[in-house]
Amino acid sequence: MIDHACALLRVAPPPLLSLDEAGLSPQARAFYAENRRVANGRAKRLLGWAPLYPDYRAGLAAGASFFAYQQWLIRDREPEACFRAFNNNHYFGLVVFVGLALDYLYRG
Repeated sequence: MIDHACALLRVAPPPLLSLDEAGLSPQARAFYAENRRVANGRAKRLLGWAPLYPDYRAGLAAGASFFAYQQWLIRDREPEACFRAFNNNHYFGLVVFVGLALDYLYRG
């Protein structure tokens, strides 16, 4: 996902670091050392739920469109428009979360 996002932005991806090179705290090291997979089959089956976006690329595109919309909202720096853009931030977080979850689902 990082490589795809960097390609969209036309920037070089950050260098890959091992856990030893990253200088993480013991808690962060334990978090990143675990390999957790997410599955949505049960939610689909029991709740009749369907993902909003088919994969992380679509989620990134949706996130980029939210960002562009927020930039358009605040173009004149009017307080009401800025507050409206601020209130839209939870949608961006949701889009990023869904994109990450779907990346794990389709690769795993």
